[in-house]
Amino acid sequence: MYVSLPKSILVNVTSTIGYIKKELVFLILYTCGVLIIFKSFELDEILIDSSVTSILGVGLSIIIGFSNNANYDRWWEARKIWGGVVNYSRSFAVQVITYPSEEFRRVKKDKRQAWTKKMVYRHIAWINALRLHLRNQNDWQDIEPFLSKEEFSKLTRVVNKPTQLNLNQSKDLNEAFENGLIDDFRHVAIMEMVTELYNLQGKCERIKNTPFPKQYDFFTLLSMWIFILILPFTLLNHMTIAMPIISILVSTVFILLEKSGRATGNPFENMSQDISMTALCRTIEIDLKEMLDESSLPKPIQPDKNVLM
Repeated sequence: MYVSLPKSILVNVTSTIGYIKKELVFLILYTCGVLIIFKSFELDEILIDSSVTSILGVGLSIIIGFSNNANYDRWWEARKIWGGVVNYSRSFAVQVITYPSEEFRRVKKDKRQAWTKKMVYRHIAWINALRLHLRNQNDWQDIEPFLSKEEFSKLTRVVNKPTQLNLNQSKDLNEAFENGLIDDFRHVAIMEMVTELYNLQGKCERIKNTPFPKQYDFFTLLSMWIFILILPFTLLNHMTIAMPIISILVSTVFILLEKSGRATGNPFENMSQDISMTALCRTIEIDLKEMLDESSLPKPIQPDKNVLM
């Protein structure tokens, strides 16, 4: 996720050119080719009235605006879901730490602390597993420090690792309830929290597994390129030498709007427009370890080249 833009105008321009370099090469060759053919053969019959591109431009603006709004809604929904992950993670840790019954307090202190730490650490493993699961990454060693060797070994053999981790949480909570370490009311409350974590995971998977309808992408691209290909023939009615420059500038605006909107609609693809899940996972990890009164805390994730992952 971009947290800011470089202060240097040159850096911004260079990065923009790099983002659409293939399209720019095509536009330069195409517009210059149209101009050369027009000047060489004086083909006035190939000119198109400017009202055509005026109408197309208005329609294209509406289509791209609709597409970009829909894609941004997907991105913003993903960000709100991960805001819920942050909030419910803190609430879950508070419940694990404070909900055990008087019976639990009679257990030896080191065993109480070990159980609490196991539950909280497994939740830290869950948020990181969810991040890796959504980004289709296989860096499962990131969650190994938060789990026992046996649990991590079993986890590597399952497909949906976040789901399995929350299942393990539920099993341990049920065992604690059956042993009288958590009373019934608090057990129901904390299990509702686990259910909500499943809901948040499911919402993320819905966005991940339901791409923006391809017909909208196709018709937006088709409309844009029809406009771009026709534009030089309408501008030749009013200018000649300056036509390639104006045509490239106008076309570049539409290309940038279309590409940036399409990229925004995929918030879990491990790209610069992603939701900053890595940074959010680290924030949760710091908060939860502080709740356990741990002093050795990891540092927050910092932006790299203005991008926070």
